[in-house]
Amino acid sequence: MRILKIVSSTDGGGVLTCETQYIKCMRSQGILVDLVIIGNGKRKDFYASLSDNFVELDNLKWSYIGNFSNRINAIIQTYRYGKRNLKKVVTSLSGNYDAVIYRRPNFLFLASFLAKQYDSAAFWHLPGIVSNRLAKMMYSFLCKKFSIVPIANSEYTKKSLGDVCRHFVYPGFDSKRIILGDKTYRNELGIPEGVPVYGMVARVCYDKAQDLLIGGFINSKAIESNGHLLIAGASNQAEYLKELHNLAGAFYGKNVHFLGEITDLSKFYSTIDVAVNSRRNVEAFGISIAEALGAGKPIIAYKLGGPSEMIKNNVNGWLIDYPNLDSYRQAIDLSLSKKSEWESIGFAGKAMSNIFSVDFNVSKLLNIIRSKQGIN
Repeated sequence: MRILKIVSSTDGGGVLTCETQYIKCMRSQGILVDLVIIGNGKRKDFYASLSDNFVELDNLKWSYIGNFSNRINAIIQTYRYGKRNLKKVVTSLSGNYDAVIYRRPNFLFLASFLAKQYDSAAFWHLPGIVSNRLAKMMYSFLCKKFSIVPIANSEYTKKSLGDVCRHFVYPGFDSKRIILGDKTYRNELGIPEGVPVYGMVARVCYDKAQDLLIGGFINSKAIESNGHLLIAGASNQAEYLKELHNLAGAFYGKNVHFLGEITDLSKFYSTIDVAVNSRRNVEAFGISIAEALGAGKPIIAYKLGGPSEMIKNNVNGWLIDYPNLDSYRQAIDLSLSKKSEWESIGFAGKAMSNIFSVDFNVSKLLNIIRSKQGIN
């Protein structure tokens, strides 16, 4: 099987993690994966290193956001971009492909034109939810008109797009990234053995609501037990990060630790007792939740979106009904009261984590491609 993926050189967060894991998993199965890399961002060389063959295209700056006129202009410009770059891709990457796959919505026309040229099918693996009625109508029309097969990243996302979307495939987690070991942050941070450690790994930004988590934590019973909170993840919102440091107050660097961007997830999950996925709005999937399940850690998360598909209250974690400080405080207090059950709760999560693994979901995606192409 040959697959052509369209990726952005500015990818980050869950999209980058998903693309990386999917490409590696496919290639490990002997599938040839070629890339169309859009733009000259910092992920360009990284993506190139993952692929069998690749071609680079200029940046695509138009997005389907804003008011109606902005969206119409973006549609026109991205259509022209697709037409303009079709020949360059086909000249550079010869032969046929069984699928053309993209994540970012504004790659739609390029993917459609390439799929037609390669006698293939185009698949849109949605990176998030479709958030309003106008967007739903627009994407439904474009998918039908240009023969795009949408594949949601969760059941919740599937419902947000409506009847035009018949499939969902989770981004998945890579179990090799979270194998627990003896290497932890406890010694580095001076955390005594036996005290509770909570942790969150995600991009540090307003939507991820680390402020609500920190506020809830420092007002919870966990802090009375000398508990610690680890905040891991990069941030491009300097003011928000400064606000978090100030919010931690006297606990900054003592009980609340900012690790920055980390690459050793095994070390992180080997340190924490309970994982947290804070959020102000919908979490379309939540790779860090799936990873925590795979690592055998109880999880606290805001319920809206994908988390409700992964977490069952008092079985493998706790769902928060409202995204506010007091809700996180209450959830932390509840989790602490179940400290004697953390191991069994984590075991329950690990036992049900396979359907969220990258291997399971790549197989699911490949089966969808085979069904569309008539491949045995």
